[in-house]
Amino acid sequence: MNKTSVLISFSLILLIVSIIPLFYILREYWIEHQINERYEIHHAYQDSQVFGDMEAVPELTINDKNIKIIEEKTSKKAPLTSWDQDENVSPGDIVKIHLLLNDEEISKPDEIWLSNRNRGGDIFRGSI
Repeated sequence: MNKTSVLISFSLILLIVSIIPLFYILREYWIEHQINERYEIHHAYQDSQVFGDMEAVPELTINDKNIKIIEEKTSKKAPLTSWDQDENVSPGDIVKIHLLLNDEEISKPDEIWLSNRNRGGDIFRGSI
């Protein structure tokens, strides 16, 4: 095969491999566009980051809507990452997060890993 055929073949292989991720990216942009067209989004706090203080305040009230985030302990420990091992950090807890709107659960509880690393951005430590 000549050089042009090899380049065209390689380009087609790369294009085929990237079609699915490209589809997901385009779908995400389309969904974002549809949401922005349909809904008017207002931030909870005008002068600071949205939910920036959620660590300290696991409950937020906006326009008579009460939003709560509750951790449910699972007594499971997260596997150590290489960063945790390098810094001799103990494994973090795995908890289930419940999202409540006006004391009614509006999502399925998702398990998340809580890090024991002191890097900021930790979720608050409320529990069920």
